[in-house]
Amino acid sequence: MEKLWPVSVSLNRKELNSERLAEFALAGVRHIEFTGSEIADFEDFLRDPRAVYEPAANNGIKIRSVHLPFLPFEEIDPASGNAAVGSRFLETQQGIVKAAASVGIEIAVVHPSAEPYSEEERPERLACVIERLSQLKKITDEYGIKLAVENLPRTCIGRDIREMTAILAAIDGLYACFDTNHSLKDDNVEFVRALGSRIIALHVSDYDFINERHRMPYDGKNDWKGIMNALKEAGYSGTWNYEVSTDGRRAAEFTENYARLLENA
Repeated sequence: MEKLWPVSVSLNRKELNSERLAEFALAGVRHIEFTGSEIADFEDFLRDPRAVYEPAANNGIKIRSVHLPFLPFEEIDPASGNAAVGSRFLETQQGIVKAAASVGIEIAVVHPSAEPYSEEERPERLACVIERLSQLKKITDEYGIKLAVENLPRTCIGRDIREMTAILAAIDGLYACFDTNHSLKDDNVEFVRALGSRIIALHVSDYDFINERHRMPYDGKNDWKGIMNALKEAGYSGTWNYEVSTDGRRAAEFTENYARLLENA
């Protein structure tokens, strides 16, 4: 199979330094996602977005997307029924979206919920997610950034095709970030087909179908040929963005893994 999508890697603030970015550029990685889990991970970025942007740009690397924080759960859970938590969620993400827009980042990836949530409360939590993401979508529209909601595992809202398609159907212009190691209920190939052209970003990793593992492709059970063909059929035109641990890992491992995926696909 021909090269379909540019290779990208999710990197946190610690790895967004000139030396590490030069290694990724040398390996052929020209796109990254700036990622963080906690609000605190974005303190430097909020103070000076160009301190994150410039080391990447100087190495010919584009920061295509930003992964918005989702921790602490009790402070910024968009599925919460607590109005103060909902307001804190929107306030937090607005600041990061504004900073991202100032350096040309095109996409903001958002988790639709924290967990755990019981079966009984899921309809109410889903309604909260739709309300909060509708409000966040207005903010991202204001700054010219596309908002992509990510499918999640376990008891999180957005854990299956039914919930993800309900969120997307309720919010016009909302996109999806498909994570290849989060589905514990539905087949990944069918999940990709269900979301179709709404997918504008990927989180690529492998797992054992028991829980998320964030392993490199081929260190798990995913049907990579099926996933790649389904994305191609859906007209996916984004990056092949790896979301695995990068600590101690050679940058070239990502482009080498992608070459193997293409060969086997």
